[in-house]
Amino acid sequence: PGASSFGDKGSDFVKVWRDGAFHADHTGYLRLFDEEPAVLFLRPQRFGKTLWLSIMYYYYDVNYADSPEKIEHNEPCFSTLFGGVGNDYGPLAIARDETRNLQNSFYVLKLVLPKTYDVNNHRAAFRKSINSQVELFLERHGDVITNSRFSDVDSFVDDDDYVETLRRVQLAVNERLSAPLMVLVDECDRAPMTGLCTREAKAGPMTPDERYLDAMEASRGFFGWLKDMVNTVPPGVTLGNRYFVTGITPISLTDSIFNGYTSLTFSPPFANLLGFTEDEVRGVLEHVARIPKDSDEFKEAFELMKRCYNGYFFAGANEATYNPQLVLYFAENYQTTFKGSISTAELTKGRGLASFSDMRQEISPNQVALVSAIPQISTELLRTRLDGPPLSMTAEERLSLADLDAKPYLFLHYLGVLTLDSSGIKFTGDVDLVVPNAVTRLAYSQAYAQAIMKATGSMSRFVNDPTVDNLKSALKSMLSNLDAQRVGKDNEPLWNSLICAETISVVLPLDSDSFSVDTQADPDLDGGNLRTDLQFNCPTVNERVVQELKNVPPSNMQGLQTLNGNAISADDLLRHIDGLDEAQRRTALKGITLLSGKYQDGKTKATLTTVDALHESAQRQALRYMQKAAQGNTGGRKIRGFAVTKVGQFFLVDEVFLKANELPTDAASSNYESLPTNDLKAELKRRELKVSGKKEDLIERLKQNDAGCNYESWKKNRLKDELKRRGLKVSGTKEDLIDRLKQDDADK
Repeated sequence: PGASSFGDKGSDFVKVWRDGAFHADHTGYLRLFDEEPAVLFLRPQRFGKTLWLSIMYYYYDVNYADSPEKIEHNEPCFSTLFGGVGNDYGPLAIARDETRNLQNSFYVLKLVLPKTYDVNNHRAAFRKSINSQVELFLERHGDVITNSRFSDVDSFVDDDDYVETLRRVQLAVNERLSAPLMVLVDECDRAPMTGLCTREAKAGPMTPDERYLDAMEASRGFFGWLKDMVNTVPPGVTLGNRYFVTGITPISLTDSIFNGYTSLTFSPPFANLLGFTEDEVRGVLEHVARIPKDSDEFKEAFELMKRCYNGYFFAGANEATYNPQLVLYFAENYQTTFKGSISTAELTKGRGLASFSDMRQEISPNQVALVSAIPQISTELLRTRLDGPPLSMTAEERLSLADLDAKPYLFLHYLGVLTLDSSGIKFTGDVDLVVPNAVTRLAYSQAYAQAIMKATGSMSRFVNDPTVDNLKSALKSMLSNLDAQRVGKDNEPLWNSLICAETISVVLPLDSDSFSVDTQADPDLDGGNLRTDLQFNCPTVNERVVQELKNVPPSNMQGLQTLNGNAISADDLLRHIDGLDEAQRRTALKGITLLSGKYQDGKTKATLTTVDALHESAQRQALRYMQKAAQGNTGGRKIRGFAVTKVGQFFLVDEVFLKANELPTDAASSNYESLPTNDLKAELKRRELKVSGKKEDLIERLKQNDAGCNYESWKKNRLKDELKRRGLKVSGTKEDLIDRLKQDDADK
């Protein structure tokens, strides 16, 4: 235990020190900053930036230089905070570095720029924020007032011109006190990005771009002064003025007049400045979660944290970094929330990843909204498995607002949604990016859905009970909840990304092997050109679901359509279809003529001219994915397939079936032996099979059922429901019903 650059007691270093909190000592990095007078350092939110600025403040500020009185009374100063005097943990790394020479050498002005955009008058809010923080600086450094031409704080601060206030600070420190000034700046980009991203209903009459430009203009004078300040050499002072600026993205800085700094964001020596290393995570588990270090419980907890929170590789890092906020959240809640359940099946099937996410760490839907207008990007991102193929981009630090369309992956890298895929990678040339961990993937999925929908959770019922009706209901719900102001074109990538995000939000817990979402292209299907729109394992019904989607917006329909022998516009036809019953609507939709050359069959490349032909193509494509899935290890799951064709505001949805000889056999039943008896009985009950007997009897019964549909074992009502669902006759004896189903299977 001890003080920390990543403490579990907040973002003020003195509070961490006074409370004797857990420590992960990164103070050795302070020595590296000695040669850098103007620094920009960016990291994702909640990575410890604010606490690091606090450490810098207490290390560099003149007020915390040693004195006999401070040491005697154990007050904050270099020896007590860093030197180990009066504590049990000894000196920190910077105190052990005999080459250090800049401690307590500066008057340090710490400034947190506004975190939100003030829709009423942001420029006034910015001015007030800077001046109020200068007032706090003056209260802490009374000699600045004494050595100025002003008699008190009120007269020192210019209420109408915060830049003048800052110039007065610099003048008093540099010329009157003959000392250097250091400025620590936090949240450098938050207000402009908030103004750009805030939902329109909350943001007043200005457009997002206008709010962004207004926020930029409010800070223009500040960054201009900061640039001039560091270039000023105080007379008779050996050290020059300095600044250290931190935030999340460089967008607002790139678009401003601010330049001349050294960006250490992608500098390898600083890769692990913020975040926890693996050894430090072990320390958190031992000292904060209070788990015996050599116990099985410790090993299980560590593996769980590795799955949830590990995976960040910053440029040049020699090991992965853990998100400190999430690690501490887990550790602080371990004894009350997670202990005793971290390795059980109940946790995997029940609580899921949601309980491992700190709501303070959630990705902002407003930030994600900046890339939601490019659904292809989100589709690719959501398809990126934790252990799957990475995304690639050309490394470049510069990112402006105008660059977002061309560099969305870079933006998401700054946000922490994507990270370099391995250690030792320099941020140059072409680099590969991956989603760092399961919690981040879930958080992005939720944020993406929230960014473009008024309400989320549409796929929940379908995920737990995959039927045609539940899928239709989910799709209709998503359509009604789409935020028209947040979406671009009504196209297939939009719907694929939305369905995938909604599904991940429901099904992604800790164990991706038993409950996963997979939308990767399959290199074994048509030379890798086929890409499953959605596949997920659903343990609630022990099935793997495959879905293929096609989309037909009105713009892709022939301008004139035929209705009862008459030619009408495509829009009028859709309005007419809206008044039909389900059966009539289905027939009318399938008869719609497509714009020439817009659609081809995924396998034959033949031109498709009607919605009916397109929907049949979707069914064939879904069937190919199902056949491929059945050839692998399905983990004892049956394969369910669905073909969806969206036509305007309507959906054609059909279930697709494998033939009996295509059903998984050995692969399907290979995992039954590992299942507990209660799970086997639950699966037998779901299939309406006998549940009595020894475990060996239950397994054999399931394997026999896997070998075919086994309609003979179904009750008559179930046979009728299945026939009705397929649109077939339901009359006759049980044998007639079975023959009808088997004949339909053969026809398919």
